[in-house]
Amino acid sequence: MAIHRKLVRIGTVALTCLSLTACLPVLVGGLIYKSSKSQEQKQEFMTWLHQTNAQREANGLKPLDWCTEAARFDRGWAYQDAACRARIDAVDKGQSEVV
Repeated sequence: MAIHRKLVRIGTVALTCLSLTACLPVLVGGLIYKSSKSQEQKQEFMTWLHQTNAQREANGLKPLDWCTEAARFDRGWAYQDAACRARIDAVDKGQSEVV
């Protein structure tokens, strides 16, 4: 009976370890997917935003908000900015509708 319990414990520990190591690649893959834009794409976005805001200001319009536009472009990238992170968290918690 004691051997049976010991085998069950070993099996449980082994299954737990295997399931946790299987989850790790999925989590890492999710983080990579979340912020998958290349550095070149990010630079193109920044150039586009700067040009758009210059045109908007020349026409007397308010410039586009960086956090909002960055979150639309790549939410993971925008989340790296502390100010944007707070705004994104507020949207996720239902406290705000706009990033």
